[in-house]
Amino acid sequence: MATTTDINLKMKELRKQFGGIAFNTGKEWKDLKKFTISTLRDLGMGKKKLEEQIYLEIQTLADAFQSHNEANIFQAIMDLFTAGSDTTSTVLIWVFIYMAKYPDIQDKCRAEIEKITDLNRPVTMQDKRHMTYVAATLLEVQRIAPVATLTAPHASTVDTKLGGYDIPKHTIVLFNIMDAHYDPNYWDKPEEFRPERWIDEDNELKKNEAFMPFSLGPRICAGISLANIETFMAFSNILQRFKLESPDETPMTMEGKQSGIIYVPVTDNIRAIPL
Repeated sequence: MATTTDINLKMKELRKQFGGIAFNTGKEWKDLKKFTISTLRDLGMGKKKLEEQIYLEIQTLADAFQSHNEANIFQAIMDLFTAGSDTTSTVLIWVFIYMAKYPDIQDKCRAEIEKITDLNRPVTMQDKRHMTYVAATLLEVQRIAPVATLTAPHASTVDTKLGGYDIPKHTIVLFNIMDAHYDPNYWDKPEEFRPERWIDEDNELKKNEAFMPFSLGPRICAGISLANIETFMAFSNILQRFKLESPDETPMTMEGKQSGIIYVPVTDNIRAIPL
C-alpha cells in the first residue's frame, strides 16, 4: 500500500513532467488561492457581515463598469437580450408556420405526443428521448430555416488559400450556414421539408455534419442547450393543446428575410385552435 509520502513524491514528479493547471504553482494561482481563502475566512469567521460582502461585490462591479461607456454597456445588454430571446422565439415561429403548412406532419407530431402523455399531463424534458418524430421535426425546421444564416465573425490566424482564393492572416471570415443546410452533397433533396431524413431504421435520430444552426467548434452558441430545451418544451406543449393552421385560404409562403442578424419569416400569420 502506498504511503502518503510516496503519493506526495509521485505528485511532485508528475508536476515536473507535465505542469498544467492541476500541478501549477505559478504566481497567478497563488494569488487566486490567497484571495479565495481570505475572502471565505473573513465571511465565515464573522469579520465581515454578508451584507458588507454583497456591498463590496456590487462596488467592485460598479468600478468595473466605470471603464465602459454607456454605449458599450447598452450593446452588451442588447447582445444578451437578442441572443437569448429573439432567436428562440423566431425558431418557434418558423416551427408553427411549418406545422400549419404541413398538417400531416403536425398530426404525426401530435400523435407521438399523445402516445407518450395520454394528453393528461404536460410534456416534460424526460419525454424527449421517446419523441423521435417531434425531435426530428424540430431539427428539420432548423435546417431548412436557420435563425442565423451566417456564423459569428472569425479571423484567419495564418495566410492561407481556400477554393483558389488567397486569405491573408487576420481576415474576417464568416461561414454560410444556409448554404451548408442546402448542400445536395449532404442532403437528399434539401429543398423538401422532410423530418424523416433525421430518423434511422431503428427509430433513432441521425446526425449530419453539415447541420450547424448554432455554429460549430469552440465558438458554438453558448445557449445551445437552453435553446433546445425551450424550443422542445414550448412546441410540444402547444401542439398538445392546439391545432395550428393558416388563417385563410391564401397559400402560405415559406419565404424568409433578414432582420438584422436573424432570418425571419416574411409572413407569420397562423391560427391556433384549442383542442
